[in-house]
Amino acid sequence: MSVGRFDDHNYTLISDKLSGSFDTHTIFLYGSRADGTSNETSDLDVAGFAERQERNRDCFWVNDLEIDVFIYDEKLLRQPTAELLRLRGAKVILDRKCLAQTFLEKIEKIFEQGPPLVDERTRAVNRNWAWKVVRRMRRDDVEARYRRAWLLYELLEYYFSFRRMWYEGPKRAFSWLKENDLPTYVSFENALRENATVADIEMLVELVIGPPQ
Repeated sequence: MSVGRFDDHNYTLISDKLSGSFDTHTIFLYGSRADGTSNETSDLDVAGFAERQERNRDCFWVNDLEIDVFIYDEKLLRQPTAELLRLRGAKVILDRKCLAQTFLEKIEKIFEQGPPLVDERTRAVNRNWAWKVVRRMRRDDVEARYRRAWLLYELLEYYFSFRRMWYEGPKRAFSWLKENDLPTYVSFENALRENATVADIEMLVELVIGPPQ
């Protein structure tokens, strides 16, 4: 179905479903459906808050659209942490306790403060691990290919944490790189190709975390 066909009636269905299943009083839409970058294959990411201590996850369908849901304790709505930065810029679907706007303002302040500085010891450990994986990749066996995939996954987050920037997921990360650091973006493109060489990955590792030491 097209993005435009998902209207307020569907949000009401989601609110009724989550309120009935988890007794949620505050619900946000976030991700590509909230920031306007969705397409016809995009699912809908929803976060709900309720008076409960345990965290829950659910998945269901509304009018042929998959709904991916996380349910959080109300305490995190009142005192959010960095793990909820994914909700930055979210759309409010339900706000029975009038806490949504204050929550979003607190999330924005967390973002503006930036992440904690990665200390030099952690940098060194991550750098040594990355270059060790590069060396092991040359064996080209099943373990080496697994470690290669693992390294490529970690490098995107390393890029941002090493520069004291928030990592906001691959979509936003690659969009930022394409606009602000094109050489590294191109290097990621090359390293993630199916026929990428070890040299392609070495170049990416050096751009992200520096040469081996």
